[in-house]
Amino acid sequence: GTDSAAGPGVTSVTISAAGAAASKGLFKAGMCVLDEAFAVLLYELATRIDPFPGQYKPTDTGSDGPSVAAALKLLGLAASYSHAFSLAALKSAIVSGPAMWGTTFLASMETPGGDGVLVVDPSSGVVGGHEMVITGFDVATGLWTVDNSWGTSWGLSGSCLVRDADMGYLLSQHGDITIPNYGIVPAPPTPVPSVASAQQLWDAQ
Repeated sequence: GTDSAAGPGVTSVTISAAGAAASKGLFKAGMCVLDEAFAVLLYELATRIDPFPGQYKPTDTGSDGPSVAAALKLLGLAASYSHAFSLAALKSAIVSGPAMWGTTFLASMETPGGDGVLVVDPSSGVVGGHEMVITGFDVATGLWTVDNSWGTSWGLSGSCLVRDADMGYLLSQHGDITIPNYGIVPAPPTPVPSVASAQQLWDAQ
């Protein structure tokens, strides 16, 4: 539900009957608000179709960006998805909108610094893997803006900043960037008000 150049101001999506059927009952056809409940359902669908053992629910066994993008495709909300494997490719992709970022998660990354910058210290050890959303890059500061799903008490109201060099390092550690090509449904045309002709006005008198 993050605002982007691909869908500015989008707060809801419509699931088609075909998309609802493909989700095997997880989603219903009709309008869905892009909120926490939607995100959790999308994650649940991803765990059902990903290549990893187990699924949420009952157990949160994790998933990955490509599986979330595949879930969006099943629902008819993304036409396709692609990947970025380098900083240059990521910088090109982020111009079009947010990207999903799967990364090795280090112990030092669990709590960002007071300035919101993620501390990337390889010596702190790997504690697992994690998926976040990259929403922007500031060329002047060399900092990436990243949204996390751990609530507003984490980092800068739920977000953090990542130094460009640290992003490059994490991408080199089997990091993956998934960029969905969202299927934006065009807005219905604005009805054109009917204009009565002079003859119709005359006849109506």
